[in-house]
Amino acid sequence: MIVGDLNAYTKEDPINAIIGEGYTDLANYLGGAEDYSYSFDGQLGYLDHALNSASMLDKVVDTTEWYINADEPIVLDYNLDFQCATQIDKYFVPDTYRMSEHDPVVVSLPHFLWS
Repeated sequence: MIVGDLNAYTKEDPINAIIGEGYTDLANYLGGAEDYSYSFDGQLGYLDHALNSASMLDKVVDTTEWYINADEPIVLDYNLDFQCATQIDKYFVPDTYRMSEHDPVVVSLPHFLWS
């Protein structure tokens, strides 16, 4: 299983190469074509992938995007470089949210895999 920010969109060469080796794109397989993890200039896509080998495919229960970052307004952006001290004091909280401009992908596996 390959999970994480691969910094490549679904139809780009790196993802196509992995899929060409027999991996399944879980977002499309389980989530549908509407899943996204990144928003830029009004365009949606996903750079954060869950790709599963054929031998593990039947063990995946579900996958979803955790929508916590991509849809945030720029004033809440995780990058503090262009925010004034007032914005940082008022809006910044070092928690799970705003850790990135991407939404993480979550993969559910059955409990027996960890027993």
